[in-house]
Amino acid sequence: MAFSRMMTDTIYIFKQSGEQLGPIMANVQGNKIFVMSSKILIEPGDCIERKMSNGGTENFRVINPNFKEKFHSIQAHYQMDVMKIDSREDDKIPLKQEQAMVVQNYFSGNNLRLNQNSVDNSVNIVNNNSNELILLIEEIRNAINTSHDGSFDKIESLSIVDEIRTQITNGNPSKRVIAALLNSLPKLESITTIAANILSFFKS
Repeated sequence: MAFSRMMTDTIYIFKQSGEQLGPIMANVQGNKIFVMSSKILIEPGDCIERKMSNGGTENFRVINPNFKEKFHSIQAHYQMDVMKIDSREDDKIPLKQEQAMVVQNYFSGNNLRLNQNSVDNSVNIVNNNSNELILLIEEIRNAINTSHDGSFDKIESLSIVDEIRTQITNGNPSKRVIAALLNSLPKLESITTIAANILSFFKS
């Protein structure tokens, strides 16, 4: 399985040393940029320029490279936290100030969580990271869209994928519901493998 189909944005990385990297295929989502590669080094303070098909550009400063090692079928990649800036040349925001705007909590061990002035009604997810789950869900969508198997309804199957994504992103996912939805998807080998990876995130 490859996530290359999701990398539809072209970016250039400008290192603080003056080195330029690119063009690199990426997935830009607001203040997150995904790069499915472990062959480049991305560091806090690096600038990223996105080249758009309409001729425009967007510029970002890397706050946290957030490098992820290979996990199941997901290859090693970056899930960068970034901040949009006017331009690489006119960026006057100190990096330390940008970093202060990103609040992160780091834990070791499985099934740990932080609750602040709230009641914990969530379901434990091992290695809790919804971004990996979303990538896996999108891989299922790609498998359905590219399948030439005429034994199932693609529109109906894609609506099930949408519901799985909603369950994952609503903040209180139910393993039982997600398992049932995954079980109702077409019995393609690639989808069955991805489904097993998705369920592996959940505590037994």
